[in-house]
Amino acid sequence: MKRVLFAVVAMMFVACNQVENLPMENTKWNLTELQGESNDAFAEADTFWFALDGEGIVGVGACNNFFGGYQLEECGAFRTGGMGMTRMACPDMELEDAFVGIFEAIDGYQIEGDVLSLMQGESVVAKFKGEADFTIEK
Repeated sequence: MKRVLFAVVAMMFVACNQVENLPMENTKWNLTELQGESNDAFAEADTFWFALDGEGIVGVGACNNFFGGYQLEECGAFRTGGMGMTRMACPDMELEDAFVGIFEAIDGYQIEGDVLSLMQGESVVAKFKGEADFTIEK
């Protein structure tokens, strides 16, 4: 009987402490790491983020907006295409170009709780922290 009670308590503990993964779509993904490095520019409000809404990808680099199409597959595959971007001069242009450039190189993703890793093969290219229930204004 003690073993059964212990097993039930252990299962409840595990179930209560599991973190549910945020969905890839309708989440605002804020950049925290690019090519294994963080940067103070990533913490600035409304910069270096992207979101998917079921129809397209939108985001902001240092100051420019980008947009395009995407495809997600259940096995963790993620590809973008037909990307476009505004081209205003702003600080951190090299960082912005590197950030937007990852969307041409990635082929997969992994989500653990509220952390998204964009992948190129087995390598993590960028990490993001998610904000749930994000709606893209059109």
